[in-house]
Amino acid sequence: MKNLLFLFICLALLSAASANQAREALKNYLISKTAGGNPHPGMVCESLGTDPKKENCFNKNGKSQCYVEKWIDQFYDPSKGSVDDWWNFQGGKCDKEAKKIWNEKGDQAPGKVCYEWRKARLAKTACPSPCNCWLKRSPKVSGDQLLRHATFSNPTFEQIREVLRSWNVPEVLDAQFEQATMFGSADFFNFHFFVQQDKRKTNYEINVGNARNVDGNVELAFLQSRADAKLSTKVAVDVGGDTKSTHWRTVVDSKLSLPELEQVRQTLEFFALDSIDFGPSVSTATA
Repeated sequence: MKNLLFLFICLALLSAASANQAREALKNYLISKTAGGNPHPGMVCESLGTDPKKENCFNKNGKSQCYVEKWIDQFYDPSKGSVDDWWNFQGGKCDKEAKKIWNEKGDQAPGKVCYEWRKARLAKTACPSPCNCWLKRSPKVSGDQLLRHATFSNPTFEQIREVLRSWNVPEVLDAQFEQATMFGSADFFNFHFFVQQDKRKTNYEINVGNARNVDGNVELAFLQSRADAKLSTKVAVDVGGDTKSTHWRTVVDSKLSLPELEQVRQTLEFFALDSIDFGPSVSTATA
């Protein structure tokens, strides 16, 4: 009886050690995949704007006006300090110049710097920022993120497949697990699969796994995480009319272009990989 108990404890310790090795291999894999940071850091909005359907935000083709960024690129003087310092300095100057010009010459517009600054000032509060941010907030992560781990002795792939189905591993990953367990190697073969069912929606699922075959002793590990985010406003705004009485304005919803959707996908995939938390939870099985 004592020998059986000792054997059981040894097997449990070996399984836990093996699971930790699989966990560390996955950790290092994810670090390598996210080392460069978010590929599109401006994709998540810092502000959603007070009135994102204004013509200051989008033109009639649904393209962002980017007045703030354009003004900074064109007129910012680094010798005057930070961008915020320069913005406040130039803004105060424009306000004084505008009052002086309006007092002396009626409604005559101030110079180009101040004219563009006024458009940028309106956009800064009204529009989502930074310009061309398409996610309202960072994705909200859900799911238990439980690391599942299993060990086998000379298994058939059908035996492995049964375990994968019990873990709800997408069938598309079967080939990856089969390849990883087909040939002997002391190193784990790591991989992930990103699922976004609808490109125009921001619900996604990330599946991360690894496996190895050491002299017929096969190990598998798998972790799944889900998250969702929301797209920010994008509209097409057309205006016209020369006077107050003839002024008109139309606003229609606009869809993200394919390049914009690809940037959203790349951003979501980064957050999916970066958000995985390798806590202490491990579910192990031996076959």
